[in-house]
Amino acid sequence: MVQCKKCKLFLSVNKDEVLRCKVGLEKQEKEDLKEVIITLANKLSLDTNEIEEVKRVGQEKLVDNKRKTQPVIIKLRTKSAREQWLKLRKQHNITNDDIYGNKNKHKIYINEDLSKYFRQLFWLAKKELKESYKYIWIQNSKILIKANESEKKIHNIKCEDDVRRLLERRSEKQVS
Repeated sequence: MVQCKKCKLFLSVNKDEVLRCKVGLEKQEKEDLKEVIITLANKLSLDTNEIEEVKRVGQEKLVDNKRKTQPVIIKLRTKSAREQWLKLRKQHNITNDDIYGNKNKHKIYINEDLSKYFRQLFWLAKKELKESYKYIWIQNSKILIKANESEKKIHNIKCEDDVRRLLERRSEKQVS
């Protein structure tokens, strides 16, 4: 098996990642972010005692002349708490209005918080492999891909070399 030299370095970085979720919700003036997240947790019927730390990260940006707020990172006490947040996000369509009562119907997203390396690797995989692979997703901080519904094999992408190898395999299959 061929191993990418960068893989071990980046896979061992940031084990904290498995305890964090990234939440996209509107920013209010003078917000008490911890209280906002507790309200969100209550709406999802989650244990608020599992919330260890809450903070907004990044810088506010203008995208198409609209203010894009920074995401909120929630650090949870256990991996099972994080799994609950990620599981329940799919069962509820919570909007900013549900939290703030401000008639803003934009959905609040809850995703896995990935390191910069894995975020970039995920977008590279999507860009390079979208023609050959129907399913490209993230689960438990892993980048997974599958060619189609009938394919049983799920590939785990750990580094750019994995993307290149999968591209080569697909082009070899198309030539045959």
